[in-house]
Amino acid sequence: MTSSGPWRRRRRMPALEALRGSGIARAAFGLTGVQLVVMLLSFATGPIQARELGPELRGQLATVLIVGQIGAFLSDFGALGWITRQVAHGERAGSVLRSAAPLLLAAWLVAVALAFPIATMVGGSDESLLFWLLLFQILLLPFSSLVQAASGVALGSANWRFIAFVRLTGAVVPFIGLVVLLLVDEVTLLSTVVCYYLAAVAAGVIALGVWWRSRPIATDVSAVRDAWRFGRGAWLSTLLNVSNLRADGLMVAAVLDFRSLGIYAVAATLAALPGVVPAAVTQATARALSLDNLREFAAATVGAVLALAAIAASAIALTAPVLVPLLFGDEFDEAVPVVWFLLTGTVLGAAAQTLGNAITLAAKPAVVAWAQGAGVVTMLLGMAVLGPRFGILGVAAASASGYGASFALLLTYARVNSGIPVRRWLLLSPRSVQLIYKRRKVQAEQ
Repeated sequence: MTSSGPWRRRRRMPALEALRGSGIARAAFGLTGVQLVVMLLSFATGPIQARELGPELRGQLATVLIVGQIGAFLSDFGALGWITRQVAHGERAGSVLRSAAPLLLAAWLVAVALAFPIATMVGGSDESLLFWLLLFQILLLPFSSLVQAASGVALGSANWRFIAFVRLTGAVVPFIGLVVLLLVDEVTLLSTVVCYYLAAVAAGVIALGVWWRSRPIATDVSAVRDAWRFGRGAWLSTLLNVSNLRADGLMVAAVLDFRSLGIYAVAATLAALPGVVPAAVTQATARALSLDNLREFAAATVGAVLALAAIAASAIALTAPVLVPLLFGDEFDEAVPVVWFLLTGTVLGAAAQTLGNAITLAAKPAVVAWAQGAGVVTMLLGMAVLGPRFGILGVAAASASGYGASFALLLTYARVNSGIPVRRWLLLSPRSVQLIYKRRKVQAEQ
């Protein structure tokens, strides 16, 4: 059965030719521009939320958003990496999506089963507003499943327009909603969360377009089994990765209080900014990393991400004492030293995410799961020891140590299995720039 649309043309291209013509640098710059727009919109909505809600309600808002973000990452049951890899290697998008559909359905059923217990555990009794906000957030995960699967097709086929559109939707809808609410003086916890609900639904509707263009959708049982074998390892890896990325906020709420979480959330907003460009580079190189099979191009990409994140983190660290009170108000002054600790974690986390993505796309998701698991254990132990004694500063330091542990283990695996020296994974060299920017031919060992 033949494919239709852009996937038919790419299927006939030899792997290295597709890599050479993938427009990696152009895509990275384009996605960086999108990320910068998203960042600016976050800069606008963040202060509105902080000033209108205050630390306590801002902490409750962070709790709802964190649960939603974790759920969104897990809503594909590990199918994102498998879809990306299969489409990049020439499989028809319709077949790949249909094979991944059972995993998406299973993820949603698990979410439904866990919705009430999670809402009760985090939000308290069903008499609280936070409980109901969390419950509805979890029940909206089918829209996230659609987006994750469609994103896999887009990454595997280098369809950057879809990636950009979805990211902008997730930022523009809440921005417009919050501006309107501010003008009518109706910025509350409920109205703010509804803005994010609408963004999730809108992104899901956009993702349906990718599914529609991928028809006819057909598959076989062996493909479903392959998706499951790959997905279960990738899902565990994703679970552990988002635990590193998001669980620190939930730990603040559990160990301390919602006010502390509100301050921590403001610090995390600033500390996440250096990850904007690395995230764009990681997405832009997904197809190339699938074809590179953990060789020279992967090493160059990790070195580039480290350099970009470190430069951006240095700028944020220097300006944080001015930015925090200026943007969020004097109530959030305690966030400044937290920003400094979290910036270290952002740099290490960006490198770990990129390297983990490369290893996953080389069909080794279990390795990433082990590394992320070590990071989560390191983080949780650190929070248990440092959190009660040093408060949010201790939690931030523990979070950074978790990223460091994960990256160290992933780097060790990459060095041993690729034969490429550690310095080539850590440092951005002229050769690395040539591989990424000039899109030179990658000599990948098959």
